[in-house]
Amino acid sequence: METVQLHDTYILYLHYKDLGTCYNDNIEELIEISDIVTFWRTFNNIPTAVEIFSDGYTTKKMKRNNATPCAYSFFRKSVQPCWEDLSNCNGFEYSVKCSKYLESFSNLFINIILELLTEKNEYYKYINGIRIVDCTKNNSVMYRIEFWISDERIRSEIEIIIKQNFNINYRLMYKSHKNVKETV
Repeated sequence: METVQLHDTYILYLHYKDLGTCYNDNIEELIEISDIVTFWRTFNNIPTAVEIFSDGYTTKKMKRNNATPCAYSFFRKSVQPCWEDLSNCNGFEYSVKCSKYLESFSNLFINIILELLTEKNEYYKYINGIRIVDCTKNNSVMYRIEFWISDERIRSEIEIIIKQNFNINYRLMYKSHKNVKETV
């Protein structure tokens, strides 16, 4: 079977809530993905968001490090999943929230990534990465999918493309990265 190369190489990250005090202490690089076979081998064998995110009653821990998982990030290899990265600092994110139906939301995350990998629209090159985040606090359940975009100047074009091409039926929320800083 011939391996189909992706247009770009991506890295899948797992984020934790409690490994360290700095943002970068809580990120684990899982795998570099440059072809479709590696993509499917990875996503068919990692725990889904349903399996690792909180349901409002149970906080889940990873066996190997006893840490609480809180996000998956799928980013271009040249871009770190943090606001300070040069490809992100002048950009922004669009996000959608969901408080129910995590399984459907998790499937939407995979479908969004698959659409991004098609590179069928010239504006896709501005999408640095996609994240699915567990924002649950105690029994207040909330999940979010984020599109990290490299350039504020294309905000209106990207909004239309995300709604149409990525099948987003949720209200898009906007956040600029210019004035946001994490402790890296």
